[in-house]
Amino acid sequence: MRKGGINNGKSITFKTESDKNYTLNVDAPKDSLTEQEISDAMVAIIDSDVFLVRGEPLATIKGAQIVDRQVTEYLVQA
Repeated sequence: MRKGGINNGKSITFKTESDKNYTLNVDAPKDSLTEQEISDAMVAIIDSDVFLVRGEPLATIKGAQIVDRQVTEYLVQA
């Protein structure tokens, strides 16, 4: 038996101090988010220094995008 659905999310991408990409995927964000709210949240993430990528903090915003994907889950039993 399978069940499925469409998962919507946002993908936000940052650059580290050595110009490496780091992407965070956010599942089920508010539909009404504006570009300014997304930008503000990304700046807050950078300023918080919560994420380190191979020991480096996030340095700049690279971009953000909406991600829609079809997911089919197989319900298997052991």
